Amino acid sequence: MKVTDIQRELFDREAIRDCLYRYCQGIDRCDADLLRSVYWPDATDDHGIYSGNAYAFVDAVIPYVRRYTQTHHILGNVLMRITGSTASCESYFVGYHRVPQRDGGSTDEQFGGRYIDRLEKRFDEWRILQREVMFDWFRLAPSMSDWKGGFLGCASKMGSRSPDDPVNRLFPSGTLGCLLPDSGEKAGDG
Repeated sequence: MKVTDIQRELFDREAIRDCLYRYCQGIDRCDADLLRSVYWPDATDDHGIYSGNAYAFVDAVIPYVRRYTQTHHILGNVLMRITGSTASCESYFVGYHRVPQRDGGSTDEQFGGRYIDRLEKRFDEWRILQREVMFDWFRLAPSMSDWKGGFLGCASKMGSRSPDDPVNRLFPSGTLGCLLPDSGEKAGDG
């Protein structure tokens, strides 16, 4: 394998990881534009409760997730195989949702599973073409935490989806989309 082949492989792997991380950021911040930047317009997503066009999934999931007080998605092991302009990828995830209940309490949803993705590179940009979500475990329980009192009873800064969240100072709206290599231009829908 030539050095240039290794460099291309490493670039592709990093671009794929960036795509996967943008999914977590987009879903947790309820950022529909960022979430769309993860999928090709003709992509499909099968989350179990939804199966169909990925852009339609984004339109359906954002209002649904906004009902939650907090969400947090984390990627773990990422196994990928790249062949030319296609890639197969399995990414372990752990997620958390705090769901408000009608009685004023909250339910904590904790779950883990795997994203099974087929990605495609078009115009030098990697995006998901097909996603299937496999849940390996979950736990639902009434929330026992008083978040108003802070972590361990100490004043704590709590993240939010609002424009005041510190991440928005680092990455102003619309700047987390995939960047084309050797360019400061944000990639389009290709």
